[in-house]
Amino acid sequence: MLLKAENISRIYGASCGKCLDKTGASQNSSICPICKSIVAVKNVNLTLNRNQVLGIVGESGSGKSTLLKILYLIEQPTYGALYITQPESFKNKNIFSLNLIEQNLYRNVYTSIVHQRIENGLNFNFSAGANVSERIISSGQRNFEYIKNQVNNLLEKTEIPTSRGNDLPEKFSGGQQQRIQISKSLANSPFLLFLDEPTTGLDVSIQAKIIDLIKSLQDSYKFSIILVSHDLSVIKHLTDITVVMKNGEIVEKGLTDQILEDPQHPYTQLLVSSIL
Repeated sequence: MLLKAENISRIYGASCGKCLDKTGASQNSSICPICKSIVAVKNVNLTLNRNQVLGIVGESGSGKSTLLKILYLIEQPTYGALYITQPESFKNKNIFSLNLIEQNLYRNVYTSIVHQRIENGLNFNFSAGANVSERIISSGQRNFEYIKNQVNNLLEKTEIPTSRGNDLPEKFSGGQQQRIQISKSLANSPFLLFLDEPTTGLDVSIQAKIIDLIKSLQDSYKFSIILVSHDLSVIKHLTDITVVMKNGEIVEKGLTDQILEDPQHPYTQLLVSSIL
């Protein structure tokens, strides 16, 4: 096992103390009827093994993106704990309770993220190569030759010509910008990669190429992935296991093929039937 999340909850607002009891899939609402606080994530438990790809699926407002932000420490949970088994020094430590230096190591060295919005993942004032090198430097590397070689290698891996390494992101198409962001996310050789709707806003043909690229890179580098998407075709092609979220909580989880071919929860059945 690589990662374990225990009872993660995120409440926005001054909770009355009964929010978790009054919201969720069974209540068909994320808004507490007593204090009007929003329960974006409710009692989520997850495990992820090494080299495994976990998909989190649900409609807008289901809590999937908030959960991803919590797992990557962009947001802190209201309740819950998060554990990883790699590196050895982090074992048995609640990631949410680490000091700022250790949390920065978690974000900048051991894990990485591909954002849904390109502008959140790339610095448009930096060239493509500089964006990738920035990530390498943030992970602690200072050897110029190593950084240069690693940048060129990653750009080649994601099919960005190294001759264009000095071009600004605005000079690239949307699909190429996403490839540069993927290059940047892999620059620190993470053991866990978070993907937040990596194909949203791209043409169907470009989406397929991005999916194939991610699969190829995962096969080569052997990192684990937690992927958030509302697109079941992306979930189908990329993930090993899937969890389905509704109103902040997980309503179904299992092998992806099993979830998509024989969904058990009515909400999952509705999601699957919508693409048939």
